[in-house]
Amino acid sequence: MAEIDWRDTPSGGDTIANTGTGSFEEMADTIQVFETFYDGTDIYLNTGANILVNSVNPRKTIVLSIAGGHPSTTSGAGIVQQREYSVNKQSLYIAGFDSSTKEYYEWAIIMPTSYDGGDMYAQFHWTHGSTSTNFGVCFGIQMRAYTDSDPIDQAWGTAKEIVDTGGTTGDYYVTSKTTAITPAGSPAGGQLLLIRAYRDPANVSDNMAIDADLIAITLDYGVNSYSD
Repeated sequence: MAEIDWRDTPSGGDTIANTGTGSFEEMADTIQVFETFYDGTDIYLNTGANILVNSVNPRKTIVLSIAGGHPSTTSGAGIVQQREYSVNKQSLYIAGFDSSTKEYYEWAIIMPTSYDGGDMYAQFHWTHGSTSTNFGVCFGIQMRAYTDSDPIDQAWGTAKEIVDTGGTTGDYYVTSKTTAITPAGSPAGGQLLLIRAYRDPANVSDNMAIDADLIAITLDYGVNSYSD
């Protein structure tokens, strides 16, 4: 098999060598040139190209802050509160999720155009107030993607849940990542994505008798182009 070693030099003099054991047939072989090069400062890619690591598309993160969302009109979580901590005066926006009723909180975002349309993974960042025993909490999340002219009032995607355990009043906690979340619709870059999170007190592992105070959610998603 013939192999090509193509060396480009700053002077413009290119060297092409056959480093394989085969030979080139003038009419049968073609050379495909990919316009990717390094000029000593920057790496240049074809339009729409991506940078892969171990042949896998890279992944990025979106942060859903509590201040950037809102409680659902029906069965909504607590309204956004600004909580200041007493000693060093840190201040956070949080929303409380009830210990006995399933409550919801929502976001509307436009996905980056580099989003590959694939599965996502969520982590919940939260805290809690004072309680003496039982600190288990179950959070859930579901999504729907929309393209131009889609009806908005459509079914949510399959919900995915994750359990976490608190323990100390006023500490910061973060869950593990959920299993893969598939948004309903036909998700793609540049589309509207509606997101709904909840706490599920009916889950056997959710046994904390006070509000779980959500700070933010991070979404892990894949990209198929380097630039938005």
